[in-house]
Amino acid sequence: MKKIYFALIFVSIFIIPFFLHAQESVIGPELEIYLKNVADSDLVPVLVFFKDKLILSDAEKNTMKNMTLNERQNYFVKALRKFTERQEEMTLKIIKEAENKGKAKLLFNLWAAYGISCLVNKNVIYEIAAVPDVRKIYLDPTDTQSSEVSDIIIQKSTGISRIASADITWPIETISAPEVWDMGITGQGVTVAVLDDGFDDSPEFHPDLSGQLWNGRDANGRAAASGVYLYKLSTNEGFAQTRKLLLIK
Repeated sequence: MKKIYFALIFVSIFIIPFFLHAQESVIGPELEIYLKNVADSDLVPVLVFFKDKLILSDAEKNTMKNMTLNERQNYFVKALRKFTERQEEMTLKIIKEAENKGKAKLLFNLWAAYGISCLVNKNVIYEIAAVPDVRKIYLDPTDTQSSEVSDIIIQKSTGISRIASADITWPIETISAPEVWDMGITGQGVTVAVLDDGFDDSPEFHPDLSGQLWNGRDANGRAAASGVYLYKLSTNEGFAQTRKLLLIK
């Protein structure tokens, strides 16, 4: 009997704290702070990212070299989607079950970036954090509408200057772009889209829009790299909204 008690004490002291720490390390710092200031039933906007990325074998790369550009693109997209679906399976199952109970809502499947955008409550977040395939769960600042909670996060966090300071950038390596470039797919000379802004931004026609078009460069005049960016729209009347922008070159 004493051996049984000792075993239970060992589990309580060592195993359970280790499990909780593992969950905390998966949950981003801003999200941890956010969860302390919302009700258990509140749906929280989060970005869930998975651990592994697709790595093509040498045989697959050689096969793709003999394909046309369209065939290579279709081959890679299918392989990426199939790979991501396997990683997402357990997490999507949790979200689906929670959706049926009004505790979650799937927003976007960010399969090309190995991620998911969703609304979930506290308990579902902790459940997702325990999934082995999940790398990190971040608070999605672009879908956080409560300025009151945002202020709490900014005031109470240590070393966090703003709500959007979480590392939610998606490096080029995450989507295996270098491997695609090595196969000769650079996108050079390919017209992705023709954008017609539909208005004259000269001062005499649209003074509010004049000079407000982004030229694709950063504050130092350097061309911005492909990736996901956050942008904010605001007016003198107090309207302000933050959204995500996907820049592809």
